[in-house]
Amino acid sequence: MDGGAGLGLERRWYAVKAHPRKEAIALQNLERQGFGSYLPLVSEVVRLKTRTQTVRKAFFPGYLFVSLDLEVDRWRSVNGTYGVTGLVSFGDRPAPTPRGLVERLRELTAESGELSFDDELQPGAQVRVVGGPMDRFVGVFQERDAGSRVRILISILSREVSVSVPRSQVMAIV
Repeated sequence: MDGGAGLGLERRWYAVKAHPRKEAIALQNLERQGFGSYLPLVSEVVRLKTRTQTVRKAFFPGYLFVSLDLEVDRWRSVNGTYGVTGLVSFGDRPAPTPRGLVERLRELTAESGELSFDDELQPGAQVRVVGGPMDRFVGVFQERDAGSRVRILISILSREVSVSVPRSQVMAIV
């Protein structure tokens, strides 16, 4: 037996479901066990009773990523890690993330650990809004607006609407 060589298996990124608002704890515990892990973060301005505050939040609330070779790593121990609900799986095996997804997110991660969407946007590019009242809306980039804002075209209630949002909240969809 060749121990998995030639089976086409290799190190891939897998999504890990964390307990609610425990992504950072899950990350710390996975890293403590020696697993390569990644938690994409974004800054979001939240409104409190008397003021606003900027907080760092998980880009994918409730999820983070772990790098595994299923034939070599003790991947079942991920499911027993404090802060982790379990690996995202189909059947009895973890399901890898699409190739290039986590790698692209890591490329967009600044030294602060937060995703930075400073890539140059071209008119007509597909974009996704991250954070704010239009979080997760998908649209088409139109143009740069005044200051640090951009104008995108989104579909709301079967109508195309042009809206202005902060550039820091717009990510190109690759």
